[in-house]
Amino acid sequence: MTTDMSSLTEKMREVLAPLGAEEERRAVEAALEARGKARENLLVRGAELVVDKSGGRGERPLRRVRVLLSARAESVVREVLVDRNGKVVSDRELGPRNLPYLEAEVHEARAMAERDEHVARRLAGYQVGVGTFAPMLQAAGRHRLVGLHFLDVSNPDIPQPLITVVVDLATGQLVHDTHHGHGRGEA
Repeated sequence: MTTDMSSLTEKMREVLAPLGAEEERRAVEAALEARGKARENLLVRGAELVVDKSGGRGERPLRRVRVLLSARAESVVREVLVDRNGKVVSDRELGPRNLPYLEAEVHEARAMAERDEHVARRLAGYQVGVGTFAPMLQAAGRHRLVGLHFLDVSNPDIPQPLITVVVDLATGQLVHDTHHGHGRGEA
């Protein structure tokens, strides 16, 4: 295996290096600072390296960090680009997105759903597991929706659907539920 690198690869080494913990921390802090007082209500959805094309032929590409932020209980995402010096160079709203759920969001949605009288009756007496899904966003506006499939997992080899719900984290309300025909002769 050769250890020789082309001069171009050598020039790009610093630009293409993996995102380091300190660089990520600095970018996240800059992104949150740019949002001012709103930062208290923001969740960091992720940070990743972005290498943008340079302005002209032969110029080095730009190394930046993309930080995704959203307000709690909202699906609207902000993309904040931070340069290698920790300066915000772009801050824009991307609109509603079905981003992966944070563990706390699933826990909160499940607790809200299980407090619902209809859902509680449907789950009573079962060994319950839950899976998530991303519901359609059209009618949600800015609200963060969490879809939950509740399953009877008493036989882990053949989980049976009990009820499917969609919870609006912004309002704490169930916006949709569908119960399934498993068990107790219910339909």
